[in-house]
Amino acid sequence: EAVAIRRACCHRLSTLRYEAEGRCLSAALLCGDNAAALECCRALVSFLEAALAHVPAHALLALQRFTLCDLELESGDAAEARRQMEACAEAVAISYGAKSALRAAARERWEELMSGGS
Repeated sequence: EAVAIRRACCHRLSTLRYEAEGRCLSAALLCGDNAAALECCRALVSFLEAALAHVPAHALLALQRFTLCDLELESGDAAEARRQMEACAEAVAISYGAKSALRAAARERWEELMSGGS
C-alpha cells in the first residue's frame, strides 16, 4: 500500500519512491510474488537508468538488470530478458572488469538466453 501511495504522489525519480520500490521488491521476492517483484524491479531499473544516465555502466544498475532479467524470463518475456542481460553483461565488463566472475556469469546467462534456454 505504501508503494501505491508513493507511485501516485511521487515523481518517478523521487528517492522516497525508489526506497519504497526497493523494499517492496525485497518483500515480493521473499513472498514469491513475482508479478509485484517484476513491477518494482522495472521501476527501479527505470529510476537508475535516469538517475545514472551519466554512468550507464554503474554497478548497481548492472546488478538490478540481472535481477530484472530473471523476473522477465519468469513472466514469459524472453526477448526483454535477453535485452536486460545483454545490457547487464556490457555494464559488468566495465564496472567489475572483463575477466570478473560476475562478468563470466552474466555472459554465460546471456548466451543461455540466446540459445533459448531458461
